[in-house]
Amino acid sequence: MSKVFEEGIEKGVFIERHSVALADIVWALFSGVVLWEESKRLIDSKKDFLRPTLEIAFEIFGRGIETRPEPAN
Repeated sequence: MSKVFEEGIEKGVFIERHSVALADIVWALFSGVVLWEESKRLIDSKKDFLRPTLEIAFEIFGRGIETRPEPAN
């Protein structure tokens, strides 16, 4: 996964950060959301929101790692 980030950084798609750190963060984000949503579902089976919660989490993460032009002053 870090190679994907490395290539994205080289192409200017992602912000310049350590690719392994980005991969670790994605894994932590994914596993944390899965653990959290599964624990809620075990308490109340009607609380099955894993897919939409993951979609939101990765949308937010994706926005945060995209490169953007510097704002003009």
